[in-house]
Amino acid sequence: AAVAYMKRVWRFINPRRPRGDYHANEWKKVDGRLIRHVAHDCELLEHGKPAPWARKAVETALDAAHNVEDDAIAFLIKVSKLCIDEPQIPRWELEHAAARAYAADRAEAARGEVDTTAKQWNRVTLDKVMHQWRRFDAFVASVQHLGAPTRPRVRALLEALNHDERDVAERLGAVHEIQGLSDSEGLGLGEAEADAWLAKHDYDTAHVHNYLVGMSLLRARGADYPAAGDRQLERALLRHDLIPERAHAQLAGTAALLSDREFLAGAGQPTGADVERCLEAVDYDVTACKQMMIDAQELIRDGERWGKPTRAKVEALLLAAGLDKQVAGTRMREEYRAEQIDSFRKAQADRKAREARDSLGIFVLRDASALRGDDEASEAASRRASMERQAGIDAARKVETALQRGSEDILALGPQDVDDAH
Repeated sequence: AAVAYMKRVWRFINPRRPRGDYHANEWKKVDGRLIRHVAHDCELLEHGKPAPWARKAVETALDAAHNVEDDAIAFLIKVSKLCIDEPQIPRWELEHAAARAYAADRAEAARGEVDTTAKQWNRVTLDKVMHQWRRFDAFVASVQHLGAPTRPRVRALLEALNHDERDVAERLGAVHEIQGLSDSEGLGLGEAEADAWLAKHDYDTAHVHNYLVGMSLLRARGADYPAAGDRQLERALLRHDLIPERAHAQLAGTAALLSDREFLAGAGQPTGADVERCLEAVDYDVTACKQMMIDAQELIRDGERWGKPTRAKVEALLLAAGLDKQVAGTRMREEYRAEQIDSFRKAQADRKAREARDSLGIFVLRDASALRGDDEASEAASRRASMERQAGIDAARKVETALQRGSEDILALGPQDVDDAH
């Protein structure tokens, strides 16, 4: 369909004339004009080549005529006539008016208000096209108090909003309001930027208003976070639902902690993300955050013997313990011991299940190549398997004894004991 459409457009603007009388049967009369060569007869050429605006004009004509070629040709003829009669009006405005006249005619035909037996180009007169242009001109004048929008911008909005003049006026009013606020706050948003922000926030004027006010307040207090750029300010503001006070607390607290070398050394050189996470956890209390991160680093060092917990896990333990380092450390050790006991119990259950299978004569061969070995290799493999099984039984008994005596004996077991038990 796209290729066919492109070929149709090219057939309209192709500057080469058909040769000889062979193509005379393709001539036709449209809107009172004999059409031998569309590009020439619809005045789409300049100096023997397609005019710079010709392709766009043909596309507009085909779209307005719903791809009916005769109606599209009539569209181009009418616009060409009006360009001669009204030279002060830009061609694109006349094309827009003609497209609106075609649309209005189709709407009237659907309601049964016009004679549908007549060709559309006969129904859409030049007066109707000029009526649509005057309507457009009046609407542009009516919205000039909303930031003095240009005529191309008004046309683009009309086309984007299904030619609903009320919606266009509301859109222009919203952009004008945001631009005025931007100027008063010194943010310097242009028309396109204001429109982009409104589009990003679904044209919620109140939301964008809060954003601009929040950014203005954060910039005014920039001395508290001199290294933060506009992107960081915006990210903090959006993170806190456009509440500038909380965004300021985050930015100022993060900047203060990251500039404290003594704190950074004691806290294990945390990243900016670590500091922001901790600040949020303690509701942006800088003193509490500093102590929490130092305590967390000490617990991380102690945790080398207790499962090597991550910073996030240690911080979660501290928060659950009300920032009491001693309580958090006790819970860290208890969790590690519980994990070890669960691991040993699982190993014991696996051993018993394996012994039960062995007692029934069910053996799992790990390597199928053992079946293809000679008798001597099979016998050696059998002896080795018997020795491994006995070592596993001895290790499992040792684990059982440790479980019965208590968790401290479990922690005294070496990793080889656990591997043998498995």
